[in-house]
Amino acid sequence: MLNLWCNPEVKRSLLIAVILSVIIAILSSVLSLKLAFVITVTSLFWHVYYLFEKYKRYQKISDLSSDLDKILNDNRKLKLEDYTEGELSILASSVEKILTRLHQQQDLLTHDKHFLAESLADISHQLRTPLASLNLLFDRLKQPNLSKAEQQFALRDIYRLLNQLERLIDNLLIMSKLDAGAIIFNREKHSVKELLNKAIQPLEIRLELKEVDLHLELEGELECDLFWTAEALTNILKNCLEHCNKSGEIIVSSEQNPLYTEIFIADNGQGFSEADLPNLFNRFYRGENAAPDSIGIGLALARQIIHDQDGTLKAENNLSGGALFIIRFYS
Repeated sequence: MLNLWCNPEVKRSLLIAVILSVIIAILSSVLSLKLAFVITVTSLFWHVYYLFEKYKRYQKISDLSSDLDKILNDNRKLKLEDYTEGELSILASSVEKILTRLHQQQDLLTHDKHFLAESLADISHQLRTPLASLNLLFDRLKQPNLSKAEQQFALRDIYRLLNQLERLIDNLLIMSKLDAGAIIFNREKHSVKELLNKAIQPLEIRLELKEVDLHLELEGELECDLFWTAEALTNILKNCLEHCNKSGEIIVSSEQNPLYTEIFIADNGQGFSEADLPNLFNRFYRGENAAPDSIGIGLALARQIIHDQDGTLKAENNLSGGALFIIRFYS
């Protein structure tokens, strides 16, 4: 109650009310003492009522402030449901909306922090393995009695590991740019055939060396960023190529309707295990039949590129055997 008297608004209101009451009482006393008495009592009553209402209001504000302190100290279960009268209800509702948004942001930051920690741990592991192998190979090359054939094998392995590291770093840089929104997709109309021709180019030699037949049954067009979408499809085709047996087969087909364009990429490999299917697009996940030099990032990168263009990518086992990837871009 003492804090109420220190409030400038209350002091000012009371001073004005007292001055007006005194003036009215003096003017009334000129006419009638009884009238002056009635006015004085009435004025006194309204002053007491005013102070009582002010006290209740400021007590509510004090309680609201106390509750906000509790909420800010992470007591998220506390609700501002007691403030249902007048302006305080509007204020409490607005504050609760702000606090809800802040808690959501805090949850997102906590999730991002955990995700970053896990990603750094995965990246560290992915880098540590080839680096450890490189150190062993360099130590081996230092041996004076190493034959030329053994030197060639070691140099071949070093070259392979360096390529693996380069590919890993390139993919990590791409994914970090995608996460940061630093890549702007230039979406234009392209034919599916043009897109697939660009996606196949980096794999032509590997397809020939492994004697894998690539069948294209393409039609329609779609709106996408040609460079980045081709990059995504290259990663999917590379996955199919890795899991095809020698003299295997990859079939790429497409369909178009007024709502979307679908691209189907199927191989005749071993397909996916039930344990792999839920995790295929997780970063750094390596399935049961993953290639020895796989880093488990290609499919995750492909999905992110496609999803960031409002497309969808899913994988399943083909009814006739092998893997099936289904990409959909909406018109």
